Amino acid sequence: MKNVTAKLEVKPRVKRPSWGRESILLIRVLLCTLLLTSSGCETTQIPGNSSLERSGDRATPVMLQDAERAFAAGDHLRVLALLAGAAPTDVPAQRLRARSFMALEDWDGAESALGGIAEWRADDLLLLGEVCARNQDFQCSADAYIQAQHQLGYGDPQLPPDLHDRIWSALSQATAAPPMFTDRYHHAWWLLQENIRQAQSATAQIAAWSDWRGQYPSHPAALQPPTALLAYADYRIPDVGVLLPLSGPYAPAGAAVRDGLIAARLTDTTGDQVALRFYDTAAASLVAIWEQADIDGVD
Repeated sequence: MKNVTAKLEVKPRVKRPSWGRESILLIRVLLCTLLLTSSGCETTQIPGNSSLERSGDRATPVMLQDAERAFAAGDHLRVLALLAGAAPTDVPAQRLRARSFMALEDWDGAESALGGIAEWRADDLLLLGEVCARNQDFQCSADAYIQAQHQLGYGDPQLPPDLHDRIWSALSQATAAPPMFTDRYHHAWWLLQENIRQAQSATAQIAAWSDWRGQYPSHPAALQPPTALLAYADYRIPDVGVLLPLSGPYAPAGAAVRDGLIAARLTDTTGDQVALRFYDTAAASLVAIWEQADIDGVD
């Protein structure tokens, strides 16, 4: 993986929101009709038949205030109706639309709204990281979270406490790295995941993790490792108990399995040479074997 320092634009996949403007309007009209009351049922028009205050396609301060009040009240459909005609470049409106889509668990709609923002703040990137993860675009999710931390700086209180676990989860599920990297630490995150993924055993993964930390001692992941990597500190090669009939009428079959396991262990070059303990199921009861295996420390 090459360390490329060119600026990376973390662009979300632009999808058509699953709730279109006409759908939102129709839902509100139907609700009002079913309630058979005019109180509280104001039909919000969409652009083209709009009586809403607009300056071009940009939401006015009054509209934004109304939408913010609706958002605070949990009326996310009203937010979307109020801001349905806002231009993609209307950043305040798109941020509010994205949060409403997220509250409604419409991840495609949220991603589409965020996609219109030209200059993302750290809070936009944190939203994008969650949205992309929900849409299973794990490269986008990892990069959005990494860029948010890069903007704010390691340890900033605005970052979620489990940020590194989110990054590692996305990296572990991504099928490809980005073609370019914004900075050395961005590249290092992806390099760590590549090295861990290519290791062929737990022992090799521990070695890769140790080497990486030596190369990037001040990296955020080295200072605060993801939970999954912390588990390496307690890892030890396990003792494996194998229960087979090594005497009696089934002894030939049991011996063949035993010999195959021993041969596989002797030819294993990954570094995880597990300890094998064989127990003869024809010579003792399963309860007695289980108790003996517990005494032997079998994992």
